[in-house]
Amino acid sequence: MNQRLFFPATERNRGPIENLLNQLLPPSGAVLELASGSGEHAVCFQQRFLHLRWQASDPDPDHRASINAWIQHQSLSQVMPKALNLELNPAPGPFPRPSEGQ
Repeated sequence: MNQRLFFPATERNRGPIENLLNQLLPPSGAVLELASGSGEHAVCFQQRFLHLRWQASDPDPDHRASINAWIQHQSLSQVMPKALNLELNPAPGPFPRPSEGQ
């Protein structure tokens, strides 16, 4: 069974995102991608930026399955780790000013 998901926006915005990343990413290291969704961007950017280790993540199990299926489909298992189950819990806000909180 093919678990790869396809998100229409991925194809449209891949080029502009890649162009910006090309200017910003370091010459070596690792990238942690938060909320990687389908994984289409993650595998594309791992292929494009071979000098980096791309780590995808997503709290949704269907998305992680898709990411891992994309990794396997693109034969990246040797260079790209499986997706992490990572969820961010942002701090509550806005924070009251000291004079407002009393």
